[in-house]
Amino acid sequence: MQDKHWAKVWSLVDGPPSSLLNFNLQNLLTAGIDTHFEKVEEISAFAAGEANILKTVADISVVWEETFFVVKPYRDTKDRFFITEIEELVTTLEDHQMTI
Repeated sequence: MQDKHWAKVWSLVDGPPSSLLNFNLQNLLTAGIDTHFEKVEEISAFAAGEANILKTVADISVVWEETFFVVKPYRDTKDRFFITEIEELVTTLEDHQMTI
C-alpha cells in the first residue's frame, strides 16, 4: 500500500502513532482499527487494484518504448502520415497479449 492508502486507514482511527517508522499490527489494534475491518478491506482492495493498473501501464509503456513505426506520407500532404509495415507491430502486441 502507498502512503495515501495508509493515510486513509489511519484516518479511521485517531491517526498514526508519533513514529511511522516502526509501527506494527499492535499499533493498529490499539488504535481500534479492528472496528473498521470492512473499510480497511475496501481500502486494501482499492490499493491492490490500483497497483495492478500501475503495473499494467508500466508494462505497456515498456512495449511502446521498444516499438517503432514505419510511416509514409499520406498522398501529397506534408503533415499527414500512415503506418506501414505493421506485421512487426502486430507480432509485438500479440507477444505481449495486447490488442490494437
